[in-house]
Amino acid sequence: MTTSAITRLVDRLERGGYVRREPAPSDRRRVVLRVVPERVAEIGTFYEPMGARWRDQVGRYSAAELRFLLGFLREGRAQAEEETAGLRRTGRSPPKGSLT
Repeated sequence: MTTSAITRLVDRLERGGYVRREPAPSDRRRVVLRVVPERVAEIGTFYEPMGARWRDQVGRYSAAELRFLLGFLREGRAQAEEETAGLRRTGRSPPKGSLT
């Protein structure tokens, strides 16, 4: 995302009361975003039904099946991180429009 897009996103979060900007202690040109815990807790209530469904779903798997799934996901993440690092090293970018 561009710097201006991030700024607009942070502006909206700040207006909504979800974050606040504070000066960075080590560099006055930077700001630190602090989450407003009460507002985040409000959002959490919207996800409670989904959380209950996930708990029910996970409860149907054996410990061995969950270990397999976790290993599969970790390996996939590691491969994606490796590929991303390779793209950064070579300076290659994704095709135009592929991330929009």
